[in-house]
Amino acid sequence: MANMISNQYLLTQSSKQQWHFFYQSNTGICFKRKLENQWSEYEILFKDGQGDFDVITDPRDNIHLICQDKLGSIIYLMYNGQQWHKYVILQSKSNRTYPKYFKMLLVNNWINLFYIIDYKDKNLLVHHVLDNSNVPPIVVDYIVKSARPFCVSTDNSNNIHVYYQSKTVSDKIGYKWYIWSKKTWSDFISIHQYAEDVTLPYFIIDQDDNIHLIYLKKDIKNYSIIYKRKPFNSFDKALWDKEVTVYNRCNEDVLPVIIKADKKLWILWQQDIKVLSSSSDDDGITWKGPSQFMAGRYGNISLFGCRTPIAVNKDSVICDQCYGYTNHDDVNLYILSNYIEQLPISKFEPEYKIEGYEVEDFAQKNMNAFKPAASKNTPSFSSSSDNKLSNNSENIESIKLKIMLNMVQEELSQIKKKLLEFTQISKIDEDLKLEIDKQYGTEIQTLKMQFQQLLDRITQIEKTQNNLIHSHIEQINKEITILKRNNNKVSFEDLIHKSVIKNKDE
Repeated sequence: MANMISNQYLLTQSSKQQWHFFYQSNTGICFKRKLENQWSEYEILFKDGQGDFDVITDPRDNIHLICQDKLGSIIYLMYNGQQWHKYVILQSKSNRTYPKYFKMLLVNNWINLFYIIDYKDKNLLVHHVLDNSNVPPIVVDYIVKSARPFCVSTDNSNNIHVYYQSKTVSDKIGYKWYIWSKKTWSDFISIHQYAEDVTLPYFIIDQDDNIHLIYLKKDIKNYSIIYKRKPFNSFDKALWDKEVTVYNRCNEDVLPVIIKADKKLWILWQQDIKVLSSSSDDDGITWKGPSQFMAGRYGNISLFGCRTPIAVNKDSVICDQCYGYTNHDDVNLYILSNYIEQLPISKFEPEYKIEGYEVEDFAQKNMNAFKPAASKNTPSFSSSSDNKLSNNSENIESIKLKIMLNMVQEELSQIKKKLLEFTQISKIDEDLKLEIDKQYGTEIQTLKMQFQQLLDRITQIEKTQNNLIHSHIEQINKEITILKRNNNKVSFEDLIHKSVIKNKDE
């Protein structure tokens, strides 16, 4: 049997490179890359990584991944296009793992991390700006843990909105927002009178700053999917349109998500082995009856994190999560398949390093400092922290600008250095060719002529030598012949002597 895959993300860079990140038991956090319309074999990114993690990409195509290891420490991984780098954000002393429900947002090129710390039977929702040590992690509120305990997003002014069920305000569902220009958190504003019958808030903010919220509401027998719309510029007011029941026969384990694509709203949810959807063409006033995607016939249904550069251009698609399926080594997301190719261009920036903290020390410190925000006469932790941050806001902005300026200057310096090297190499190469041609061109031609003459001379000498050798051989042969003839001559005395000897023998 194949290993069960848990948390999954489909990430697309501005270069149109697609990544599939997923957790696999006994293997850790893995990824695949899509190459020429085919997915590669999976690679293990972090074997000690646990099932709850989040991943995003920035305008420079760097990939950022946050997770926890087997000991419960929070780990940050960053891919700069060449290699992965690992940093420890929070060190765990208890060596205990539990779901932290990580969520990252990129705001003005700053990575804002949200997660839950479980400490002394309290669940602390933490906001952590990773790459700015001058903004320490702060506790937003005590929170009720569930299958989806909180949801965060940003508006067009880079303010951060977080919706959750507050433990300090009678378990009610509500929200706070973080004013980015002031670096302060607002007070908690509830959106539902009764806490015991609502759960799982999930929302998106559209291009006009309208908030589209969905949640589950418990009825007598079932759960209903409820939709509410909050007009723009009413973040600090309890101004909501009338709630609309989209579907009223859900199970309690349903996790609905909402998507906006080309001015059309979609709500998707999984029930049993089916994926159902309902849509609205009038910005949430009316909703069509649920229709079923043919998901079960094609592959294994999953809820994917959808990660694209600046949300595949926010004017077209607004989506953080979407249902899809995997089958035959392919990944498909419902509704969004036609939009993923529409991507902006990004630029590379240098990486940065992050200082770490300790989970338990941080939690203990903030447990003592945090005060519930239920009473207006009692100052909350967020108020004191916000005042501190507000007093230092100018200093923080100055430091941020300096860091960004240093990163840009470093990038320009590296580019200038590379350009200078290429220019020098090109100039040296051209000058060398001209100098060689100027100083040695004539000599090379002369040497070529001399070499040819030498070859001709050698050929002539070889021919002459062959003639001389042939002549000498003929002369020697003549001399040998003469010698042979001379040696064969007999003198008169010899003949007489031979004749006498012959006669005696006879």
